[in-house]
Amino acid sequence: MSDKESTRKRPLDQEDQEQTEDSGALQNTTNSVAKRVRQVDTESDNPSGASTSSAPATGPQPSSSSRPNQNPIPDHGQQSSSQQQRHRPPRSLAFFGTDVIDDVVQTIGQFLFEHCHHANVEIEAKLGILVDNVTRRRISFGVMNEAVLAPQGHPKWYHFSSDMNRDQHAYFNKVLNTRLEQANKETSREQHIRYFHTYEIDQFFSTSEGKARVTRDQKTNEVIPDGIIRKERIADLDVYSPRNAFDYRISVNIEHP
Repeated sequence: MSDKESTRKRPLDQEDQEQTEDSGALQNTTNSVAKRVRQVDTESDNPSGASTSSAPATGPQPSSSSRPNQNPIPDHGQQSSSQQQRHRPPRSLAFFGTDVIDDVVQTIGQFLFEHCHHANVEIEAKLGILVDNVTRRRISFGVMNEAVLAPQGHPKWYHFSSDMNRDQHAYFNKVLNTRLEQANKETSREQHIRYFHTYEIDQFFSTSEGKARVTRDQKTNEVIPDGIIRKERIADLDVYSPRNAFDYRISVNIEHP
């Protein structure tokens, strides 16, 4: 081989050497990256922080994307409704941290609690209207919702009238019958609702000890067993309901046989 040929081939040898060095550097870089990826995967598999040792990489390692994902990130867009329900924040209470309370219901409950500690207590709820004794019309206040009237002495400036026409009576009778049918189909605690139709006539008499009620059989006109009861009035609570056709009265009585 001549000197010219040797001189002509020498640059090719240097280029091959540079390519070899570049290939070696790329190989070392690939090994280093693969080692780091492997170390990160090992640390993620051991969250307790335990030290792990690994042998030095001798060749190109598969990237992390080619390894099976042992801890897949959940897709929040595909979560079931039950999982989303568990992640919802709890319903907050009112501004001052209390539940919303119906004042009318609370007042009636307190009234019953104070007057129902006797034996043979009878609780009645009557529909009617509160009538002004002067105008002979339904009372009127500057309120838009139900209002409990404060108990007053006798005589009152109003009285309670429980009259109801035939159409109104038929309507409420239908409502009660429908509710009874619904209760019989349910399996809840409302199954204790029962229907019992009596054919009786009540007569009321005033005595020195209070009102007396005599109940007779409508067909035979005979007094039914335990049909004579003396009623002792304990307390009444009147509720004015301007948005409805009727007001109502809650009465607590004691029935003496």
